[in-house]
Amino acid sequence: GMPAAIRNFVIPLPYNDEQFAIVQRLDHSDGVVVQGPPGTGKSHTIANIICHVLANGGRILVTAKSDSALAVLRDKLPKEIRPLTVSLLSSEADGNRQFESNVRTIDEELSRLDEERATARIERLQAEIDQLHEAMAEADRQIEARAKPNIQPIFKDGKEVSVMDLARQV
Repeated sequence: GMPAAIRNFVIPLPYNDEQFAIVQRLDHSDGVVVQGPPGTGKSHTIANIICHVLANGGRILVTAKSDSALAVLRDKLPKEIRPLTVSLLSSEADGNRQFESNVRTIDEELSRLDEERATARIERLQAEIDQLHEAMAEADRQIEARAKPNIQPIFKDGKEVSVMDLARQV
């Protein structure tokens, strides 16, 4: 099953161990620099970090040398997350318009949010996740229990032979 610690991580895009380590590092430090050649998954990793930080009630600032890098990053964010973000690119008027629009969207969402109902739903979903983790662990136990007798060596002509060797011979 999944380690309990991962439950605090909200990472919507696929990730590898190195990218997960960056997210973990951020939980213990104020910042992290992500650098590397084009195509190595920087924007992808940063999009996951943004989602994780926002989902945990935090704020995050991402800077880049070029507008295009920030635009690529904005496009990587799941569309449900974009209204919670503000991209201030070179075109100041456009940035301000977007800023105002996003603040309005966030304000409308907050006024519609029923905190008690949301908390109850979060608790229900967390309980569901816990049940699913338990079901996965039970399935793993059952698979192991069923597989074990089938991989035990057997005796043929007085010699111990692995089931896999016999299968290969057939």
